[in-house]
Amino acid sequence: AAEAALQRTLNRQPRAKRDARGGLEGALVSLDAATGDMLALVGGADFNRNVFDHALQAYRQPGSSFKPFVYSAALEKGYFPGVLVDDTQRTLTHEETGARPWRPRNFGNRYEGFIPVRRGLVRSKNLVAVSLMQAADARYVQQHAVRFGFDALRNPASLPLALGAGAVTPLELASAYSVFANGGTRMEPRLILSVKQRHGGAMYEATMPEGARVVSARNAFVMDSMLRDVVRAGTARGALALRRDDAAGKTGTSNGSKDVWFAGYSSGIVAVAWLGYDTPRPMERATGATLALPVWLDYMKTAVDGRTPVDATPPQDVALVDGDFVYAEYTRGACTADVPPYIRSRFACGGAPASDAP
Repeated sequence: AAEAALQRTLNRQPRAKRDARGGLEGALVSLDAATGDMLALVGGADFNRNVFDHALQAYRQPGSSFKPFVYSAALEKGYFPGVLVDDTQRTLTHEETGARPWRPRNFGNRYEGFIPVRRGLVRSKNLVAVSLMQAADARYVQQHAVRFGFDALRNPASLPLALGAGAVTPLELASAYSVFANGGTRMEPRLILSVKQRHGGAMYEATMPEGARVVSARNAFVMDSMLRDVVRAGTARGALALRRDDAAGKTGTSNGSKDVWFAGYSSGIVAVAWLGYDTPRPMERATGATLALPVWLDYMKTAVDGRTPVDATPPQDVALVDGDFVYAEYTRGACTADVPPYIRSRFACGGAPASDAP
């Protein structure tokens, strides 16, 4: 199902893009979030044409598919889904970037002023992601992301990392998303479960890994709720065709549309689709939503068949304030220190108390 899903999308592309040497490539990898078992691994369009496994070996810019890890880090600093962030274009000074001045912009140059953190992820707002990374501290965000399995050297602690300017493999990204699908625990990916002798005896049996706690259950729950909204009302609306209430994920399009991604999950199955050229070059008007998401959807329709959707139950240490989730201690006086002027939070130290919280 996975190989056919990738090939169907590639076959819909113009012949000049897919048949020539150095033509359009792709990869798809899928995991069981609860066990780490690899359910599918497609390393390229044609292994005979290009002896290279893109799913395991290709380090590419993830674009906006990396943003959830910035948001996850920001949650730990008290920047919850209902906190307002200024979605207005601004120039970051050399003091702020540690390098030359930088003026990030949103896709389509569309800006909305102060908007909730949740909307920032749903609409994939670049300014919101950069502001959250700046407020949470770039080094902290990088260290937080490394816990998901990303390489620190390939994902440096600089503000452009918020927009996916680092480098990841499809397998790394799938394993990282499995944390949100598995309540905050990451299972090491497993490709081989057993090796049998010719006459049936077992030569090797894989043991069930314990798994590593990456983030708290409440962090995973809140992130899952936002990633579900990306499907319900955001850049991943195409995934609604899966007809699963628990479908969650994020599109990714690198600078210049040189890499397009969709990373998502449903019913405990995680899958990541990537498309691009081996020698990176722009793909005309391609985005994660238009090129990678259809591969994911095609595969997932078969992968989730017969599986039960996952119910989302808020952990006890999560509360609702003004209709969105916060960590419960923030309803009892905890606060966020040093909130910058481009963020408005009722949980800023010295701000209004959350007296109407349940």
